[in-house]
Amino acid sequence: MKNNLITRYRSYRSSLSGVLTLFTFMGSMFTSPAVAAEWVRVKTDAQNNAYYVDVSAIERSGNLRSFWSNVIHGQPSSVEGKLVYSTTYYIIADCENQIYIVQFERLLDENGQTLQDYAYGDSDNVGTPRPGSPEEASLKFVCSK
Repeated sequence: MKNNLITRYRSYRSSLSGVLTLFTFMGSMFTSPAVAAEWVRVKTDAQNNAYYVDVSAIERSGNLRSFWSNVIHGQPSSVEGKLVYSTTYYIIADCENQIYIVQFERLLDENGQTLQDYAYGDSDNVGTPRPGSPEEASLKFVCSK
Protein backbone atom coordinates (compact mmCIF):
# COMPACT_ATOMS: atom_id res chain seq x y z
CA MET A 1 0.00 0.00 0.00
CA LYS A 2 2.81 2.43 0.95
CA ASN A 3 4.80 1.70 -2.22
CA ASN A 4 1.64 2.05 -4.31
CA LEU A 5 1.02 5.55 -2.93
CA ILE A 6 4.64 6.52 -3.47
CA THR A 7 4.52 5.33 -7.10
CA ARG A 8 1.19 7.06 -7.76
CA TYR A 9 2.37 10.13 -5.89
CA ARG A 10 5.54 10.40 -7.99
CA SER A 11 3.51 10.08 -11.17
CA TYR A 12 1.05 12.67 -9.90
CA ARG A 13 3.86 14.94 -8.75
CA SER A 14 5.48 14.87 -12.16
CA SER A 15 2.19 16.05 -13.62
CA LEU A 16 2.33 18.99 -11.18
CA SER A 17 6.02 19.70 -11.76
CA GLY A 18 5.55 23.45 -11.78
CA VAL A 19 3.63 23.72 -8.52
CA LEU A 20 6.58 23.70 -6.13
CA THR A 21 8.74 25.72 -8.51
CA LEU A 22 5.96 28.29 -8.71
CA PHE A 23 5.58 28.30 -4.93
CA THR A 24 9.29 28.90 -4.45
CA PHE A 25 9.25 31.64 -7.10
CA MET A 26 6.22 33.39 -5.67
CA GLY A 27 7.66 33.28 -2.16
CA SER A 28 5.33 34.25 0.60
CA MET A 29 2.53 35.32 -1.76
CA PHE A 30 0.82 31.97 -1.24
CA THR A 31 0.48 32.70 2.45
CA SER A 32 -0.71 36.26 1.93
CA PRO A 33 -4.42 36.97 2.45
CA ALA A 34 -4.35 39.09 -0.74
CA VAL A 35 -4.02 35.94 -2.86
CA ALA A 36 -7.31 34.30 -3.81
CA ALA A 37 -6.99 31.62 -1.15
CA GLU A 38 -10.08 30.30 0.59
CA TRP A 39 -8.90 28.99 3.96
CA VAL A 40 -11.43 26.84 5.82
CA ARG A 41 -10.82 25.74 9.40
CA VAL A 42 -11.07 21.95 9.72
CA LYS A 43 -10.08 21.55 13.38
CA THR A 44 -8.84 23.28 16.51
CA ASP A 45 -6.99 21.02 18.94
CA ALA A 46 -6.63 21.08 22.74
CA GLN A 47 -3.52 23.29 22.46
CA ASN A 48 -5.57 25.86 20.52
CA ASN A 49 -3.74 25.14 17.25
CA ALA A 50 -6.11 25.97 14.38
CA TYR A 51 -5.84 23.80 11.24
CA TYR A 52 -6.92 25.20 7.87
CA VAL A 53 -7.16 23.92 4.28
CA ASP A 54 -7.16 26.17 1.21
CA VAL A 55 -10.30 24.99 -0.59
CA SER A 56 -9.45 26.95 -3.73
CA ALA A 57 -6.19 25.02 -4.19
CA ILE A 58 -7.36 21.40 -3.72
CA GLU A 59 -6.29 19.37 -6.77
CA ARG A 60 -7.94 16.04 -7.54
CA SER A 61 -6.57 13.10 -9.53
CA GLY A 62 -8.59 9.92 -8.95
CA ASN A 63 -8.21 9.03 -5.27
CA LEU A 64 -5.32 11.45 -4.78
CA ARG A 65 -5.68 14.99 -3.49
CA SER A 66 -3.02 17.65 -3.24
CA PHE A 67 -3.68 20.63 -1.02
CA TRP A 68 -2.24 23.45 1.06
CA SER A 69 -2.73 23.30 4.80
CA ASN A 70 -1.96 26.00 7.34
CA VAL A 71 -1.63 25.62 11.10
CA ILE A 72 -1.89 28.71 13.28
CA HIS A 73 -0.20 27.74 16.52
CA GLY A 74 -1.98 28.51 19.80
CA GLN A 75 1.44 29.18 21.34
CA PRO A 76 4.40 30.07 19.13
CA SER A 77 7.33 27.66 19.17
CA SER A 78 10.99 28.54 18.90
CA VAL A 79 13.06 27.31 15.96
CA GLU A 80 16.69 28.42 15.78
CA GLY A 81 15.94 31.29 18.14
CA LYS A 82 12.97 32.62 16.13
CA LEU A 83 9.29 32.34 17.06
CA VAL A 84 7.10 30.32 14.68
CA TYR A 85 3.47 31.45 14.72
CA SER A 86 2.16 29.35 11.83
CA THR A 87 3.24 26.60 9.47
CA THR A 88 2.08 26.02 5.89
CA TYR A 89 2.26 22.56 4.30
CA TYR A 90 1.78 21.15 0.80
CA ILE A 91 0.36 17.63 1.16
CA ILE A 92 -0.49 14.75 -1.19
CA ALA A 93 -3.20 12.45 0.22
CA ASP A 94 -4.45 9.04 -0.86
CA CYS A 95 -8.15 9.17 0.00
CA GLU A 96 -8.75 5.46 -0.59
CA ASN A 97 -6.04 4.30 1.82
CA GLN A 98 -6.19 7.33 4.16
CA ILE A 99 -2.46 8.05 4.03
CA TYR A 100 -0.51 11.18 3.12
CA ILE A 101 2.92 12.60 2.29
CA VAL A 102 4.05 16.08 3.33
CA GLN A 103 5.83 17.54 0.31
CA PHE A 104 6.72 21.00 1.56
CA GLU A 105 6.74 22.91 4.86
CA ARG A 106 7.12 26.65 5.50
CA LEU A 107 7.57 28.19 8.95
CA LEU A 108 6.17 31.71 9.36
CA ASP A 109 6.66 34.49 11.90
CA GLU A 110 3.93 36.64 13.49
CA ASN A 111 3.74 38.80 10.33
CA GLY A 112 3.45 35.85 7.94
CA GLN A 113 7.05 36.23 6.78
CA THR A 114 9.03 33.11 5.92
CA LEU A 115 11.47 31.91 8.55
CA GLN A 116 12.40 28.55 7.05
CA ASP A 117 11.37 26.30 4.14
CA TYR A 118 11.68 22.53 4.02
CA ALA A 119 11.25 20.75 0.66
CA TYR A 120 10.95 17.01 1.21
CA GLY A 121 11.16 16.06 -2.48
CA ASP A 122 10.76 12.34 -3.10
CA SER A 123 10.52 11.49 0.58
CA ASP A 124 9.05 8.07 1.31
CA ASN A 125 7.77 9.33 4.66
CA VAL A 126 4.11 8.29 4.45
CA GLY A 127 1.84 9.28 7.33
CA THR A 128 -1.32 7.65 8.63
CA PRO A 129 -3.62 9.98 10.57
CA ARG A 130 -4.66 8.98 14.09
CA PRO A 131 -8.42 8.90 14.79
CA GLY A 132 -9.61 12.33 15.92
CA SER A 133 -6.38 14.04 14.85
CA PRO A 134 -6.10 17.25 12.82
CA GLU A 135 -4.56 15.19 10.01
CA GLU A 136 -7.63 12.95 9.94
CA ALA A 137 -9.91 16.02 9.86
CA SER A 138 -7.89 17.49 6.98
CA LEU A 139 -8.00 14.27 4.96
CA LYS A 140 -11.73 13.83 5.52
CA PHE A 141 -12.29 17.39 4.37
CA VAL A 142 -10.17 17.29 1.21
CA CYS A 143 -11.33 13.79 0.25
CA SER A 144 -14.94 15.00 0.33
CA LYS A 145 -14.09 17.56 -2.38
